Amino acid sequence: MTNSNTPKRPLGQGHTVHRYDEGIKQLRDMVLELGTSARKELKLVSEALTDCDSNKAHKVVTQVNDLRNLILQADEDCMELIAMHNPVAGDLRLILALSKCICEFERISNQANKIARIAVKSIGNGSGSGSANNNSRGLLYDVSRISAQALKMMDLSLDILSSESVDLAVELVQSDDDLDDLFAAAIRHLSTYIMEDPRMIGQVIETVLVLKSFEKIGDHASNVGERVIFAVTGKDVRFINNEQLDQGYLDD
Repeated sequence: MTNSNTPKRPLGQGHTVHRYDEGIKQLRDMVLELGTSARKELKLVSEALTDCDSNKAHKVVTQVNDLRNLILQADEDCMELIAMHNPVAGDLRLILALSKCICEFERISNQANKIARIAVKSIGNGSGSGSANNNSRGLLYDVSRISAQALKMMDLSLDILSSESVDLAVELVQSDDDLDDLFAAAIRHLSTYIMEDPRMIGQVIETVLVLKSFEKIGDHASNVGERVIFAVTGKDVRFINNEQLDQGYLDD
C-alpha cells in the first residue's frame, strides 16, 4: 500500500557505501523474519486452543530456542551497524526502531509460549480453556475473538514494517483500543461463569491468563507501529492518544 506518508524509497537506503545499505537491508529482513516466526507461533497456539490440539501447543513450546538464536543474531547486527557506521538522523532512528521491534517480537513469542504451556497443561488434564467439554467451549468463544484480533494486529505490524506506511501504523496503534474493549467485555462475560457455578473458577482463571497474554500481544504489535512512525517521521507517539493522532499531530 502506498500513500502520502510512505517514504518514496525504503529507509536506510541510498548511501554511497553499498555495504551500509546491505547491512541495513539485512537487519530489516532479519527483523521481518523474526516477526514472521513469532506470528507463526501465535497462529499455531490459537489453533491449538480452538482445536483442543495439545500437539500444536507443544510444538510452540519446543520451537522457542530457534527464535532465540535469531533474536541474538539480530541484536548483534544492530550493534555492529552502529559501531561500524556511526549512523545519524534517519538511519539512527531506523536502527533504533528495528532494535526495539526485535524486543517487541521477542515478547510476542514469550506470550505465545506462555499460552502454549497453559494449553498443554489444560488439554492434557482434560480441563481448562483448552478442553473439549461444553463449559470450556463457551469459554473459548472469548478466546477465539481476542486471538483473531491479536493475529490481525500482528499481520498489520509486519505489513507496516515492510511498507513503512505511517498511515497504516496509525491505524494499527488506534486499533489497540478495540482489543482492549474485547478484553474488558470478555472479563465481564467470564465472571458470569463463576457466579453460575463456583467450581468453574479454575477454568476461568486459566482463560483469563490466556486472554491477558493475547491482549499483551496486541500491545506489542501496536508498539511496532509506534516504532515505525518514529523511524519515518522522527515523532515519538508512545504517549499520544488516539484523539491527538486524529487531530493531525503527525502533520505539525
